[in-house]
Amino acid sequence: MNNEDLKTYWDQEMYSKRKKIWGMEPSNVAKSAVSFVGIENLKGKRILDIGCGYGRDTKYFNTLSANAFGIDFSDEAINMALQHLPKDIVFTVGDVLDIPYSKDYFDLCFCNCVIHWFSHENIRKAISEAYRVLKKDGTAIFGIPEFDNEEIEDCVFFYNSLKYLKNDMIEDFKSFKKICIEEIKEYHTHGGMHEHTIQVVYATK
Repeated sequence: MNNEDLKTYWDQEMYSKRKKIWGMEPSNVAKSAVSFVGIENLKGKRILDIGCGYGRDTKYFNTLSANAFGIDFSDEAINMALQHLPKDIVFTVGDVLDIPYSKDYFDLCFCNCVIHWFSHENIRKAISEAYRVLKKDGTAIFGIPEFDNEEIEDCVFFYNSLKYLKNDMIEDFKSFKKICIEEIKEYHTHGGMHEHTIQVVYATK
């Protein structure tokens, strides 16, 4: 799907119909991000939740005294966030491939279960945009789900005709001076209880 088709899908088929599809508890990837950075290092820091949806993880960062921002291309999701979440969180309708903030603005960029929807070119753009808006020594944390990869060696996901290999993932973060990767489980209840394996990339600028 192109970007406009994706926006229509999330606005009309997901958020308009299913509302808060994942509930309001923070994701395990967000909890892992906090554990990696350290709660004491979040206070007063600018954190951008890239592809924030209706803001469940953005809210979590806000409760930990971070200066939380969220961006998503879905008007429906951002409207939900603005209506129900604390007013000191800055939510913006915008394109994660062209983030409307200046370079070196954020201390941390967080992006969970977003980039697998993109072409490989746009995956690189999203990572590049996170790098651009991060301060020196800032951290980007990307949660990338594994699925449809069982029969393909060293594959993270095979989706929308894109075969995304572990070497691709490492290559796409090469601009960062340091990366480490952790595999965690994420649990969802929509459509019945199920779990996803997530490759979490912690990248330091």
